[in-house]
Amino acid sequence: MILNNADLVTFWDSEPFLKGTLVAIEGKTIVDFGSVGKLADRYDDADTLDVGGRIVMPGLINAHTHLGRNLTRGMPIKGEQPRTFQEMQEALCWKPDRALSEEDVYLGTLVGLLDSVRAGVTTVIDHHSSPAVIPGCLDTVWQAFSEVGVRGALSYAVSDRDGSRVSQAGIDENRRFIKRCRAEGSEMMNGLFGLEASHAVSQRTLEQVVAAHSEVGGGFHVHVAEDRGDLETTRREHGVTPVARLAAAGALNKGSLAVHCVHLEESDYRELKARGVRAVVCPQSNAASGVAAEGTADLARLRGAGVSTVVGTDGVTASVFEEFRAAALIQRVMGLPSSRAKREAFQATFSGNGLLATELFGTTLGKIKPGARADLVVLDHQPATPLTVENFADHFFFGMSRAPVYAVVINGRLVFKQGVFPNLDESRIRARARRAAEALWKRL
Repeated sequence: MILNNADLVTFWDSEPFLKGTLVAIEGKTIVDFGSVGKLADRYDDADTLDVGGRIVMPGLINAHTHLGRNLTRGMPIKGEQPRTFQEMQEALCWKPDRALSEEDVYLGTLVGLLDSVRAGVTTVIDHHSSPAVIPGCLDTVWQAFSEVGVRGALSYAVSDRDGSRVSQAGIDENRRFIKRCRAEGSEMMNGLFGLEASHAVSQRTLEQVVAAHSEVGGGFHVHVAEDRGDLETTRREHGVTPVARLAAAGALNKGSLAVHCVHLEESDYRELKARGVRAVVCPQSNAASGVAAEGTADLARLRGAGVSTVVGTDGVTASVFEEFRAAALIQRVMGLPSSRAKREAFQATFSGNGLLATELFGTTLGKIKPGARADLVVLDHQPATPLTVENFADHFFFGMSRAPVYAVVINGRLVFKQGVFPNLDESRIRARARRAAEALWKRL
């Protein structure tokens, strides 16, 4: 496949963008790119997509979301409205999770992935919960990923909210799924060991999680200090912060994702850095849930402390571009100069997420270069002002982040073009999802 007549955003430090280029893809890999004039004859027999001078950039990576909850989008809350973060979580997350059927899991994931691709996202790291249908649920999620063609890393969020039988089933599902991923060697799918927030996990369950993890290795995917209740409960019951408790137990190792990181203490920053844990900031979620009213993840402080930092959507949106803008705006509100706020958000969202995906899947992602996987998004955007190294983040903030997605290529395969998924019946899928959502809402 050839993408012709493209303006490339490469995410190389030396050459971040190139005009009038051709990108050559063989199988699932980028093999060449450069001036159209120099390369056109070399690849004139290939399947060509002329992108008409549009921006071509690496596909976006979503470092944390909950695809299975997509069928609750817009669901009215019956009875008294939640007043606290915990009440809101119970009404909008945990209670619906308990009601999910296997079909709900599949359809919620499917529509979430359709929305992701429409937003230019090619890799999604998902944190799943469906207490009524745990055994095999991650296989159901994987099926949806396979049908849409998105790259993914999955985990089951173990907690004690629904009793020891359910927590043990979640542990078993994580272990089984990670073993399956290793056995199959798929570069399109990987597994992490999922865990809920510290306050939702007993010491016994935490020890069982760590013991099961020792059989499979890899990183953990865990909520950390999202609201003040996690910090206060953990300190009251265990005498330490959530970061310290999880780290001491062995549940925050290199390759782990610590999601949210809103209420951290000074020692927590040092602990995360020392252990090679990535912090996942989710600015829109923190604002929507209200935890941002008393603080939000300090992106600049995390990065300044040497903590690798990435960006996730937490299910509030499918758009990583939106999260980039939100991260920049919130850092500005927190007092950073405008240029630095955008730069910090840019580095976390694009460089940070790209490095995360590259490590997770063992192949170069998040860059356009020979040998990298062909995960690419074409934006229907032609800048009206000069694009330079100095104003690169500004162009993303003011223009490219709001540009319509023209086409998406994942692993060398065209999965979306001009509003159409060529291999899927999107209207039928969305109709099924609406019917399933109506049934789910009635059960609640």
